Amino acid sequence: NTLKSTRGILAASRGSGVMRTPRVLKIMTGGGSCTMKMTYTELCAMSHDQLLDEARRLTLLENQCAAKQIVLIMEIDRRRLHWRAGYGNLAEFLNVKCGLSADQALKRIQVARVCLRLPMVLQSLINAETSLTNLALAAPRLTEANSAGILAGIKGKSKRDAAYFLSTVDSDGSYIAREPRVDLRFSCPKSLMEKIERVRE
Repeated sequence: NTLKSTRGILAASRGSGVMRTPRVLKIMTGGGSCTMKMTYTELCAMSHDQLLDEARRLTLLENQCAAKQIVLIMEIDRRRLHWRAGYGNLAEFLNVKCGLSADQALKRIQVARVCLRLPMVLQSLINAETSLTNLALAAPRLTEANSAGILAGIKGKSKRDAAYFLSTVDSDGSYIAREPRVDLRFSCPKSLMEKIERVRE
C-alpha cells in the first residue's frame, strides 16, 4: 500500500525557522491498514509514553507492510507476471509499473528470492528485527546452515554495523576468521587517484 498524506504535514514557517504542525494530520493507505487522523490539540495532548508507543507501533506496521510487499513480489516472480505485462525482467516491472527506484527494486527482489528459500528471513522483517536494507546486504550470503547466525548478527544493527558483520561471512556462507571490514568509497580528483594507483602498484 502506498502511503498518501496531505500536503504540508510538517511545514516550516517563513522567517522564523520554527517547524509548525498543521491543525489536522491525516495519513491513510488504500486498504485502511494504517490510518491516523488527529487534530493538533489531540497530538499535543498525547503523553511522552503514548508518542513513543505510537512511533513503535507505526514502525512495526511499516515492517509488516514491507513484508507484505515482499510476499507479493515473491508471487509475481513465481507467476512471471512481469513477462505477461510486457516487461523484460522483474526489476523493470517494479521500476516502471510500481514506481520503485532501481535500487529499491533490486533490494526487494534479493530479499523476496531468499525468502522463498528461508521463510525465517521474512519473519525477521515482520518482527522489525532488521531492516529491508540489511536483509538485502545479507541475501547473497544466506544459506540454510548459517541463516540463524547471520540474522542474529545483523539484528538491530545499522547498515554500517551490518556490513562490518557480513564482511566476516564468505560468499559461500562460511565464516571467515578475520577482523570485520567494510568497503570504503570516496570521490577524488583524477590526479589523486593516479597517485593512489601508483602506491598500490
